Amino acid sequence: MYSDFYSYGPGVAFVGSDEGRRQDTVFHFVQEEGYGEACGILLYDQDGGKRPRLIPFTEEDRQGSVYTKTVKDLDTTGCSYQFSVGDKVIPDKRGLCFVRKPYGEPTCESELQAVFPRQFDWKRDTRPKVPFEEMVMYCMHVRGFTAHASSGVTAPGTFAGAAEKIRYLKSIGVTSVEFQPIYEFLEKREEPQSAEMSALSPVCDEPKLNYWGYQKGYYFAPKAAYAGSERPDTECKEMIRSFHQAGLEVVLQFYFREDTAPGEILSVLRFWACEYHVDGFHLIGDGLPMELVTKDPLLTDCKLFYHRFAEKEKDGLTLSGRKRLAVCNDDYLYDCRKFLKGDAGMLSAVIGQFTSVPEDLGRVHYLTNYCGFTLYDLVSYSQKHNEANGEDNRDGNDFNFSWNCGEEGPVNNRKVQKLRLKQIRNAYAFLLLTASTPMIFMGDEFGNSQLGNNNPYCQDNEITWLDWSLVRKNKSILDCWKKLTDFRKNHPILHPAKPLLMTDSRSCGYPGLSIHGTNAWKADCGFSARHFGMMLCEADALPGETKLTETQSKLNFLYLAFNMSGEERALGLPKLPGRRKWQVAFSTDETVSKGEVIPENSRIFPARSVTVLAAGDEV
Repeated sequence: MYSDFYSYGPGVAFVGSDEGRRQDTVFHFVQEEGYGEACGILLYDQDGGKRPRLIPFTEEDRQGSVYTKTVKDLDTTGCSYQFSVGDKVIPDKRGLCFVRKPYGEPTCESELQAVFPRQFDWKRDTRPKVPFEEMVMYCMHVRGFTAHASSGVTAPGTFAGAAEKIRYLKSIGVTSVEFQPIYEFLEKREEPQSAEMSALSPVCDEPKLNYWGYQKGYYFAPKAAYAGSERPDTECKEMIRSFHQAGLEVVLQFYFREDTAPGEILSVLRFWACEYHVDGFHLIGDGLPMELVTKDPLLTDCKLFYHRFAEKEKDGLTLSGRKRLAVCNDDYLYDCRKFLKGDAGMLSAVIGQFTSVPEDLGRVHYLTNYCGFTLYDLVSYSQKHNEANGEDNRDGNDFNFSWNCGEEGPVNNRKVQKLRLKQIRNAYAFLLLTASTPMIFMGDEFGNSQLGNNNPYCQDNEITWLDWSLVRKNKSILDCWKKLTDFRKNHPILHPAKPLLMTDSRSCGYPGLSIHGTNAWKADCGFSARHFGMMLCEADALPGETKLTETQSKLNFLYLAFNMSGEERALGLPKLPGRRKWQVAFSTDETVSKGEVIPENSRIFPARSVTVLAAGDEV
């Protein structure tokens, strides 16, 4: 249960009993405002609807600004509580669970009532501990994931609803789920407190719905409106336990303002790691105390994701010797979006993005995220369309590096539709053929659209809710995603734990990684070039080997051909050992046949396509 070890710190704290029986209960309250005014505990009877009972704090209960009172023989069943200072009602800022109300309520702090904690049986729960190189991440909003009527779950928009989709998540190759904020927050907009969050801020004065939750919240409690039951804390734990039983990791996003005390941040992360068995945290905010966080002994089994790590923060290994820190930022997104739509001068940057595997850190790469276009919209809109936000389309990012494939928005033009689907397949290939950890935003695997809205921070409706009918409608691209995740999983050289070397370090006659242009072994990274080949040799990917144990004829090779030009292009193919020939393993272009044998040492690749060749057996 909730331990004093990680409960202490600034703010209001509660250490109580298991719900359902009478016992002594201890309340802690920090009087941060109205100092000197009378303050106390407000107890509510949830079942009988009785008026609250006021238990005043006395001077004997006070030490500095902190009041501590033990309430004897308190029946916590059906009971909730708040604090009061003078005439003002204050919720417990460290409440562990709040009374569930419909989404959009409560609208103000004075309506938040905390309930008492309850014991939970984790049933020998264990963390999956998936290495970064084996991860495929899926970013989701708990409510938006299943709120749509087409989701088919029994509890739409809830923790339980997300758990009902575990089989689906497993079927698409996901190993780890990253949740947008699931801590308690009010569904009203709060001005962002950092430069990082300013891009998400609306430019109008009228407060709007805060659908995402990137603001200061009640960090010790799961969001009550994300529960279908009366016990949000229990339902959230059941979801996490079910994810773990299926081998799926749970990573939580936490946004902290720059003025958040370092001790508070540590207390929050310790709490969720210990009480909720969370596998990792993606921390969002400027100036966070990452050196303290990365070296905290209670968090050494948790993965930590942040936009940058300073050298002094890189305590990169857990006790088991695995990486546990990962860089997560938009660098990959911008370079690879430009290359996807055919911009010139991108080859050097893109090759670096595709092959980057930091020695001491993990790295998460993605083309889309909660903030920005969905993948379908990325290939369907050249301009943002945020009119539904009521801000004259002035909010959101103006630099999307998107391309509508010839026409803006929904079209009946089959040529445009076909090109869009091909570009989505190309995007999948980018993500799953890149060496670091791929992450996809929910619904991108089956073409979900937000109608061109690239900043739906205030949209709790069908703009942000996944339309699950698209699973059938866009089956071809969902199948493509599944095939590529399987292909990645079955070819470890595509996701090495360490960087592949561009030298023949194994004396096998081939480097682990090599780049090719029109001619084999000769890369062309000129400004106008939009095509290149990348060969991977399994020799440098065999872990723990000091010498080759098989002949060259048994080495495994992959050749990744990228052509983002609007015209077909030729690429040189390195000669394979013995009588082996290159064969087509996969292509995003439907005219290229799987299994095709390429007899020559070059091949013409279709426009706007990604093709993977594998070394076939000797002929």
